[in-house]
Amino acid sequence: MSVNWKDPCIWRPWLKRERRLRNKIYAEKQQQRRRRLDNPTPAEERLYQLLLWHFPQYYFEREAEVNGYYPDVYFPHFYLDIEVDGFIHESREAIDKLRDNQLANCGVQVLRFSNDDVFRRPSYVINEIRKKLRY
Repeated sequence: MSVNWKDPCIWRPWLKRERRLRNKIYAEKQQQRRRRLDNPTPAEERLYQLLLWHFPQYYFEREAEVNGYYPDVYFPHFYLDIEVDGFIHESREAIDKLRDNQLANCGVQVLRFSNDDVFRRPSYVINEIRKKLRY
């Protein structure tokens, strides 16, 4: 049996463990993403419907990975992240602010709307998104 010396795992034995751990973390993140895609909140579902109705010409992704985060809606051509904040985000303001800053450092704009905005003021939500989608 010959040894393939070009394989980095031969001369760095910890690399194999590192790769396994990275793959495990990636698989867990994908499972979480799949759960969020399969079970959206009512506000997220309403936002998707509004976007499909008002912006059929633009490409957007649901729960796409952006710098390790999974925004509710992401417009990759415009680097625009749209988040729908429910009551849980009231206690997570510091975490959300940190996340917004990290995404802003990557050039991603973040728009946040509350559940009430999505249900009670859909025209406001659409107008705000429309402003951001203009060059």
